[in-house]
Amino acid sequence: MQIALRYLPEFLRGLGLTALLSSEVIFVGTFVGLICVPLRISNNRFLRWLSWAAINPFRILPAMVLLVWGFYSLPIAFGISVSPWWVAVFALGLNMAGYCAEIFRKAVEEVPWEHVEAVQLLGFRRAQVWRTVIIPLAFRNASIPYLNQVLQTIKLTVLAAIISVREIYHVTSDI
Repeated sequence: MQIALRYLPEFLRGLGLTALLSSEVIFVGTFVGLICVPLRISNNRFLRWLSWAAINPFRILPAMVLLVWGFYSLPIAFGISVSPWWVAVFALGLNMAGYCAEIFRKAVEEVPWEHVEAVQLLGFRRAQVWRTVIIPLAFRNASIPYLNQVLQTIKLTVLAAIISVREIYHVTSDI
């Protein structure tokens, strides 16, 4: 018991850093995913293809590969020295963004066209249709898959220990 109490402050600091890392990764992933949705549902074929080509590598490549490439390849290829923390935030955030963009795209596409058409017939403008019908229904459609992705991302933050980010796994292995 005495040993556990001795290391408790260090353990709690690692737990706090893991919570901070997870929240930053979730923010980046959600923000970038939301930005990509208009491109993914665009009527322009080239924009749809371009956004697909930009998003898919972050979904296809494992998070560990993104972390290692970001940590070791950026300094070699571009001479950019980035702290392990920010490499973890952006690598894991872009991984989450790839999935979020597809979750949000599918949620928008699942909104019944009849609802949208009915509101348009009532004279609502495009922005009003999005604000009153599409976004609320898409939010409902995306809530469960998005929560699943958030939980998956929280679990993936443990991988940040391989590039020396002092999160909960790194702290407990040191203890």
